[in-house]
Amino acid sequence: MGFKWLLFGFLALIVGGCSDSGSASDDHRPWRVLADEHLVGGSFEVGAMTATASDQYHTMWAALGVESDEPAVDFDEEVVVAYTASYSSGCEYPFIDLEISHNPAAITARYAGSEPGVCAADENPYVVVLAVQRDALTGGDYLVDSEIWPDRANTSATLRP
Repeated sequence: MGFKWLLFGFLALIVGGCSDSGSASDDHRPWRVLADEHLVGGSFEVGAMTATASDQYHTMWAALGVESDEPAVDFDEEVVVAYTASYSSGCEYPFIDLEISHNPAAITARYAGSEPGVCAADENPYVVVLAVQRDALTGGDYLVDSEIWPDRANTSATLRP
């Protein structure tokens, strides 16, 4: 009988340790979300912004109109990138991931798509602000861009970490 409980405990430990919660992989990302918000009123052009110092970050946060409190950032360890867009209700593109490549050096926001043809005529601002670990950026100057509308001009920024 003791062997059955030992076997059951071992199996419970294995199954419990193999859950697909995603939190373990999230802990190893070289970035963290500071804001991911659908804002009220107005609209944003698709674009990207960067901050490498606290004064730039404070200015960026105020300009974006993010409603939540500004999270702390250690600029000795991190830089900040922000992506702005407009979306219509029924045609949202939620942020899902950040891709950092080194050759060419680029930081690209990835979004989930929406089915074409279901978009309303309204426009709503959407902003994603991320802190990126400086040690993940080893490729010199980085192009900061979004995949929402990659063919639009003037939607990117350059980051010099």
